[in-house]
Amino acid sequence: MKMSFEVPLNHLYDFDEYQDYLFILSHLCENEIYKNYVMSSSKFKILDNSAYELGKSISVKKLCDIAEEIKADVIVVPDVLGNAEETLKMTEEFYKEFTQRPNLKNVKTMIVPQGINYSEYLMCYYKMREFPYDIVGVSFYVPGESIDFEDVRLKKVQSIINASPDKKIHLLGLHRICYLYEYKKYLAIESIDTSFPIVFAVYGKELTDKSVKEVRPISFFDLKLSYEQLKLAKRNIEVFRNIVK
Repeated sequence: MKMSFEVPLNHLYDFDEYQDYLFILSHLCENEIYKNYVMSSSKFKILDNSAYELGKSISVKKLCDIAEEIKADVIVVPDVLGNAEETLKMTEEFYKEFTQRPNLKNVKTMIVPQGINYSEYLMCYYKMREFPYDIVGVSFYVPGESIDFEDVRLKKVQSIINASPDKKIHLLGLHRICYLYEYKKYLAIESIDTSFPIVFAVYGKELTDKSVKEVRPISFFDLKLSYEQLKLAKRNIEVFRNIVK
């Protein structure tokens, strides 16, 4: 399973060696430091729609514009957190725009099914199978739900593999570290992105296989880590990697 870690912009190069690929947050591409880092990298690039960070995806046109500019390898199709109907509308809108862009003809796409519960989520996914997607992004997060997110996500992953065994899966974020032991059993899961190890270091916490997600500070991307926080973040990433091995 390949890994990418969201990090503060002041430390993009400090963590570059730990990035198996770049998971690029589209809204941060307005920052010149971030944009230059992304464009100068030769690593595989997944362009996210930033729905989790902003509460809603950036526009379809803007997402496609950024994808062309940074030469993305994969685009995460716009979704609406917890809303299957609106996600389907945005997915349709995206593919209408995407197919009209000759510069994106070799770019892969990642759909992100949504739903306020498990059955609605599966309904959304089955309808999305009509689109020419390559990868399924599975988020741990369901707005307004106080549930064991990872337990539900594991069921979603299993259902997707059963329905479409030839499709690859990307895990969007992580809530409980211990579930990595389950996820790594599935060859269909090829990648994950998370800020988990770095957020733990911000709070001065050592990562273990029993760790549960901490709230990412609002100012996370603007932070300047101390020397001790930086060392701890790197140790936490090593712990994360060793669990996934």
